[in-house]
Amino acid sequence: MRESKREEYRILTKLRNGQIAIPGIIRDLIPLQKSSEVTVAIRPGTNQITIRRYEEPNQENRVVINSRGALWLPVEIKNILDINEEDLFAVNVNHREREIVLSLLDD
Repeated sequence: MRESKREEYRILTKLRNGQIAIPGIIRDLIPLQKSSEVTVAIRPGTNQITIRRYEEPNQENRVVINSRGALWLPVEIKNILDINEEDLFAVNVNHREREIVLSLLDD
């Protein structure tokens, strides 16, 4: 059997000073540019956060990716998922939905 040559990345990021850095290699896959607006939401029934390009007016939890490639995590999301400073997230890309998925890792 032939092996798949698909590359997989194991990328982690932390909440620091209320911000989550989105690595450039991940931003380029969606694509999300610095200074662009995104929508941040909790995936129902999970401890995952989705980040999508902002496209719909009147969408809640709209934030801007700053010049360093980080975004402020809305307080409501931090409170619902009980997220603290230095909590670790796995970063993945859902290509079909064109979104970044942050999965909160257990301690």
